[in-house]
Amino acid sequence: MKHIHHAGYYPPNVAEVVLLGIAQDGGRPQAGCNEACCIGLSPTEHSYPTSLGIVDKERLHIIDVTRHLPNQLQFLENRIPTDVWLTHAHFGHVDGLGLFGKETMNARSVNLHASSKMIHLINSTPQWKIMLDQGVFIPTEITSNQTRTNAEFTMTPLLVPHRNELSDMHAFILRGAKKSLLYLPDHDTWLETLAMHKSDNIRQWFNDLSIDIALIDALLAGEYQASFFAEQLAAAQRRRRDLRMRSSERLRGQAAYEIRVKAQCDYDASLSQP
Repeated sequence: MKHIHHAGYYPPNVAEVVLLGIAQDGGRPQAGCNEACCIGLSPTEHSYPTSLGIVDKERLHIIDVTRHLPNQLQFLENRIPTDVWLTHAHFGHVDGLGLFGKETMNARSVNLHASSKMIHLINSTPQWKIMLDQGVFIPTEITSNQTRTNAEFTMTPLLVPHRNELSDMHAFILRGAKKSLLYLPDHDTWLETLAMHKSDNIRQWFNDLSIDIALIDALLAGEYQASFFAEQLAAAQRRRRDLRMRSSERLRGQAAYEIRVKAQCDYDASLSQP
Protein backbone atom coordinates (compact mmCIF):
# COMPACT_ATOMS: atom_id res chain seq x y z
CA MET A 1 0.00 0.00 0.00
CA LYS A 2 1.37 3.38 -1.01
CA HIS A 3 1.39 6.11 1.63
CA ILE A 4 1.80 9.83 1.10
CA HIS A 5 5.46 9.79 2.12
CA HIS A 6 6.18 7.20 -0.60
CA ALA A 7 5.10 9.60 -3.36
CA GLY A 8 7.53 11.47 -5.58
CA TYR A 9 9.21 14.63 -4.35
CA TYR A 10 7.13 17.78 -4.26
CA PRO A 11 8.59 21.20 -3.45
CA PRO A 12 7.40 23.04 -0.34
CA ASN A 13 4.06 24.86 -0.42
CA VAL A 14 2.52 22.47 -2.95
CA ALA A 15 -0.61 20.56 -1.90
CA GLU A 16 -0.76 16.85 -2.71
CA VAL A 17 -3.92 15.11 -3.92
CA VAL A 18 -4.46 11.42 -3.16
CA LEU A 19 -7.20 9.47 -4.96
CA LEU A 20 -8.78 7.26 -2.28
CA GLY A 21 -11.38 5.40 -4.31
CA ILE A 22 -12.78 5.00 -7.80
CA ALA A 23 -15.91 2.86 -7.37
CA GLN A 24 -19.60 3.69 -7.20
CA ASP A 25 -21.27 4.28 -3.80
CA GLY A 26 -21.28 0.61 -2.79
CA GLY A 27 -17.67 -0.10 -3.72
CA ARG A 28 -16.53 -3.28 -5.46
CA PRO A 29 -17.70 -5.93 -4.82
CA GLN A 30 -21.07 -4.33 -4.28
CA ALA A 31 -23.69 -5.80 -1.96
CA GLY A 32 -26.28 -7.77 -3.92
CA CYS A 33 -24.24 -7.81 -7.13
CA ASN A 34 -23.99 -11.28 -8.69
CA GLU A 35 -22.31 -10.21 -11.92
CA ALA A 36 -18.82 -11.31 -12.92
CA CYS A 37 -17.45 -7.91 -11.88
CA CYS A 38 -18.35 -8.66 -8.23
CA ILE A 39 -18.06 -12.42 -7.75
CA GLY A 40 -14.87 -14.24 -6.76
CA LEU A 41 -12.66 -11.16 -6.63
CA SER A 42 -9.23 -11.29 -5.08
CA PRO A 43 -8.40 -8.59 -2.50
CA THR A 44 -6.36 -6.71 -5.12
CA GLU A 45 -9.47 -6.43 -7.30
CA HIS A 46 -11.53 -4.68 -4.62
CA SER A 47 -12.24 -0.96 -5.10
CA TYR A 48 -13.27 1.65 -2.55
CA PRO A 49 -16.01 4.21 -3.25
CA THR A 50 -14.82 7.47 -4.74
CA SER A 51 -13.15 9.91 -2.38
CA LEU A 52 -10.28 12.38 -2.53
CA GLY A 53 -7.65 13.37 0.04
CA ILE A 54 -5.73 16.66 -0.06
CA VAL A 55 -2.59 17.12 2.04
CA ASP A 56 -2.15 20.82 2.77
CA LYS A 57 0.71 21.79 5.13
CA GLU A 58 -0.52 20.83 8.61
CA ARG A 59 -4.09 20.14 7.48
CA LEU A 60 -5.69 17.11 5.86
CA HIS A 61 -8.77 17.60 3.71
CA ILE A 62 -11.00 14.82 2.43
CA ILE A 63 -13.82 15.11 -0.09
CA ASP A 64 -16.65 12.67 0.70
CA VAL A 65 -16.38 10.15 3.53
CA THR A 66 -17.31 6.53 2.84
CA ARG A 67 -17.89 3.46 4.99
CA HIS A 68 -14.43 2.33 3.88
CA LEU A 69 -12.81 5.36 5.52
CA PRO A 70 -10.61 3.26 7.87
CA ASN A 71 -8.95 1.60 4.85
CA GLN A 72 -8.79 4.79 2.83
CA LEU A 73 -7.08 6.72 5.63
CA GLN A 74 -4.23 4.20 5.45
CA PHE A 75 -3.23 6.00 2.26
CA LEU A 76 -2.92 9.16 4.37
CA GLU A 77 -0.84 7.75 7.25
CA ASN A 78 -4.07 7.13 9.17
CA ARG A 79 -4.33 10.80 10.09
CA ILE A 80 -7.65 12.22 11.23
CA PRO A 81 -8.87 14.75 8.64
CA THR A 82 -9.10 18.35 9.77
CA ASP A 83 -11.56 19.26 7.00
CA VAL A 84 -14.36 17.26 5.36
CA TRP A 85 -15.99 18.47 2.14
CA LEU A 86 -19.28 16.89 1.03
CA THR A 87 -20.51 16.78 -2.55
CA HIS A 88 -24.04 15.57 -1.73
CA ALA A 89 -26.14 13.38 0.54
CA HIS A 90 -26.18 9.99 -1.19
CA PHE A 91 -25.03 7.29 1.18
CA GLY A 92 -21.76 6.37 -0.51
CA HIS A 93 -20.50 9.92 0.02
CA VAL A 94 -21.59 10.49 3.62
CA ASP A 95 -21.91 7.14 5.41
CA GLY A 96 -18.44 7.54 6.93
CA LEU A 97 -19.49 10.62 8.92
CA GLY A 98 -20.42 8.48 11.93
CA LEU A 99 -16.85 7.19 12.17
CA PHE A 100 -15.73 10.62 13.41
CA GLY A 101 -17.85 10.24 16.55
CA LYS A 102 -16.78 9.13 20.02
CA GLU A 103 -17.42 5.44 19.26
CA THR A 104 -14.52 5.44 16.78
CA MET A 105 -12.23 8.45 16.15
CA ASN A 106 -13.59 10.67 18.92
CA ALA A 107 -12.61 13.60 16.69
CA ARG A 108 -13.07 17.24 17.68
CA SER A 109 -13.64 20.46 15.73
CA VAL A 110 -13.44 18.92 12.26
CA ASN A 111 -14.48 21.55 9.72
CA LEU A 112 -17.46 20.19 7.78
CA HIS A 113 -17.88 22.06 4.48
CA ALA A 114 -21.26 21.52 2.81
CA SER A 115 -24.07 23.37 1.07
CA SER A 116 -26.88 24.97 3.05
CA LYS A 117 -29.24 22.16 2.03
CA MET A 118 -26.74 19.53 3.15
CA ILE A 119 -26.16 21.28 6.48
CA HIS A 120 -29.93 21.48 6.99
CA LEU A 121 -30.14 17.72 6.40
CA ILE A 122 -27.34 17.09 8.91
CA ASN A 123 -29.12 19.21 11.52
CA SER A 124 -32.32 17.26 10.82
CA THR A 125 -30.73 13.81 11.14
CA PRO A 126 -30.35 12.76 14.81
CA GLN A 127 -27.23 10.61 14.43
CA TRP A 128 -25.45 13.49 12.66
CA LYS A 129 -26.96 16.30 14.73
CA ILE A 130 -25.59 14.81 17.94
CA MET A 131 -22.06 15.05 16.55
CA LEU A 132 -22.58 18.76 15.93
CA ASP A 133 -23.81 19.15 19.50
CA GLN A 134 -20.76 17.25 20.79
CA GLY A 135 -18.34 19.43 18.83
CA VAL A 136 -17.17 16.67 16.51
CA PHE A 137 -17.97 18.81 13.46
CA ILE A 138 -18.05 22.56 12.89
CA PRO A 139 -20.37 23.16 9.90
CA THR A 140 -19.26 25.68 7.28
CA GLU A 141 -21.54 26.58 4.39
CA ILE A 142 -20.29 26.45 0.80
CA THR A 143 -21.87 28.22 -2.17
CA SER A 144 -21.49 27.44 -5.85
CA ASN A 145 -18.74 29.46 -7.60
CA GLN A 146 -17.52 30.99 -4.33
CA THR A 147 -13.86 30.06 -3.88
CA ARG A 148 -12.37 29.08 -0.52
CA THR A 149 -8.65 29.71 0.00
CA ASN A 150 -6.60 27.17 1.94
CA ALA A 151 -2.88 27.26 2.75
CA GLU A 152 -1.66 25.72 -0.52
CA PHE A 153 -4.72 25.47 -2.76
CA THR A 154 -8.16 26.91 -3.42
CA MET A 155 -11.45 25.02 -3.57
CA THR A 156 -14.40 26.17 -5.69
CA PRO A 157 -17.77 24.37 -5.47
CA LEU A 158 -19.81 24.00 -8.67
CA LEU A 159 -23.51 23.18 -8.58
CA VAL A 160 -24.37 20.31 -10.97
CA PRO A 161 -27.69 18.56 -11.65
CA HIS A 162 -28.13 15.31 -9.75
CA ARG A 163 -30.99 13.55 -7.98
CA ASN A 164 -31.77 15.95 -5.14
CA GLU A 165 -34.16 13.97 -2.95
CA LEU A 166 -32.13 15.01 0.10
CA SER A 167 -29.70 17.75 -0.94
CA ASP A 168 -28.14 19.46 -3.92
CA MET A 169 -24.90 18.29 -5.55
CA HIS A 170 -21.61 20.15 -5.94
CA ALA A 171 -18.49 19.25 -7.85
CA PHE A 172 -15.21 20.84 -6.73
CA ILE A 173 -12.37 22.58 -8.58
CA LEU A 174 -9.02 22.46 -6.80
CA ARG A 175 -6.31 24.89 -7.85
CA GLY A 176 -2.76 24.62 -6.56
CA ALA A 177 0.55 26.21 -7.41
CA LYS A 178 1.17 23.88 -10.35
CA LYS A 179 -2.02 22.12 -11.40
CA SER A 180 -5.81 22.33 -11.24
CA LEU A 181 -8.33 19.52 -10.93
CA LEU A 182 -12.08 18.95 -11.32
CA TYR A 183 -13.67 16.40 -8.97
CA LEU A 184 -17.09 15.38 -10.32
CA PRO A 185 -18.10 12.03 -8.78
CA ASP A 186 -21.81 12.20 -9.71
CA HIS A 187 -24.28 14.00 -11.94
CA ASP A 188 -27.40 13.05 -13.88
CA THR A 189 -26.49 13.49 -17.56
CA TRP A 190 -23.81 15.35 -19.47
CA LEU A 191 -26.45 17.16 -21.49
CA GLU A 192 -28.00 18.62 -18.30
CA THR A 193 -24.64 19.48 -16.76
CA LEU A 194 -23.39 21.19 -19.91
CA ALA A 195 -26.67 23.08 -20.29
CA MET A 196 -26.46 24.34 -16.69
CA HIS A 197 -22.96 25.67 -17.34
CA LYS A 198 -23.77 26.98 -20.83
CA SER A 199 -21.25 24.77 -22.66
CA ASP A 200 -21.76 22.97 -25.96
CA ASN A 201 -19.53 20.00 -25.18
CA ILE A 202 -17.30 18.50 -22.51
CA ARG A 203 -14.08 19.79 -24.02
CA GLN A 204 -15.39 23.36 -24.11
CA TRP A 205 -16.51 23.14 -20.48
CA PHE A 206 -13.13 21.83 -19.35
CA ASN A 207 -11.43 24.63 -21.28
CA ASP A 208 -13.74 27.19 -19.69
CA LEU A 209 -12.86 25.82 -16.26
CA SER A 210 -9.11 25.99 -17.07
CA ILE A 211 -8.37 22.62 -15.48
CA ASP A 212 -5.50 20.20 -16.07
CA ILE A 213 -7.09 17.04 -14.66
CA ALA A 214 -10.71 15.84 -14.60
CA LEU A 215 -11.88 13.09 -12.24
CA ILE A 216 -15.39 12.47 -13.52
CA ASP A 217 -18.28 10.07 -13.14
CA ALA A 218 -17.34 7.26 -15.54
CA LEU A 219 -20.75 5.59 -15.25
CA LEU A 220 -22.21 8.37 -17.38
CA ALA A 221 -19.37 8.75 -19.85
CA GLY A 222 -21.04 6.35 -22.29
CA GLU A 223 -24.31 8.29 -22.14
CA TYR A 224 -22.63 11.41 -23.42
CA GLN A 225 -20.30 9.66 -25.82
CA ALA A 226 -23.16 7.90 -27.59
CA SER A 227 -25.10 11.11 -28.15
CA PHE A 228 -21.92 13.01 -28.95
CA PHE A 229 -20.89 10.63 -31.73
CA ALA A 230 -24.47 10.50 -33.05
CA GLU A 231 -24.45 14.30 -33.31
CA GLN A 232 -21.07 14.28 -35.03
CA LEU A 233 -22.21 11.61 -37.50
CA ALA A 234 -25.40 13.53 -38.30
CA ALA A 235 -23.35 16.69 -38.92
CA ALA A 236 -21.02 14.81 -41.27
CA GLN A 237 -23.98 13.38 -43.14
CA ARG A 238 -25.49 16.84 -43.53
CA ARG A 239 -22.20 18.14 -44.92
CA ARG A 240 -22.07 15.23 -47.40
CA ARG A 241 -25.63 15.93 -48.54
CA ASP A 242 -24.96 19.66 -48.96
CA LEU A 243 -21.75 18.96 -50.92
CA ARG A 244 -23.56 16.66 -53.31
CA MET A 245 -26.31 19.20 -53.82
CA ARG A 246 -23.81 21.96 -54.54
CA SER A 247 -22.10 19.72 -57.08
CA SER A 248 -25.42 19.36 -58.92
CA GLU A 249 -25.40 23.10 -59.61
CA ARG A 250 -22.87 22.45 -62.38
CA LEU A 251 -25.42 20.25 -64.15
CA ARG A 252 -28.74 20.97 -65.78
CA GLY A 253 -32.10 19.35 -66.14
CA GLN A 254 -32.89 15.80 -65.11
CA ALA A 255 -29.31 14.88 -64.06
CA ALA A 256 -29.13 17.72 -61.53
CA TYR A 257 -32.57 16.89 -60.20
CA GLU A 258 -31.68 13.20 -59.72
CA ILE A 259 -28.48 14.03 -57.81
CA ARG A 260 -30.34 16.33 -55.44
CA VAL A 261 -33.11 13.82 -54.81
CA LYS A 262 -30.61 10.99 -54.24
CA ALA A 263 -28.59 13.12 -51.81
CA GLN A 264 -31.69 13.99 -49.77
CA CYS A 265 -32.92 10.38 -49.78
CA ASP A 266 -29.56 9.09 -48.57
CA TYR A 267 -29.54 11.69 -45.79
CA ASP A 268 -33.11 10.85 -44.69
CA ALA A 269 -32.23 7.15 -44.66
CA SER A 270 -29.17 7.79 -42.46
CA LEU A 271 -31.36 9.52 -39.86
CA SER A 272 -33.62 6.47 -39.58
CA GLN A 273 -30.75 4.11 -38.79
CA PRO A 274 -30.32 3.13 -35.08
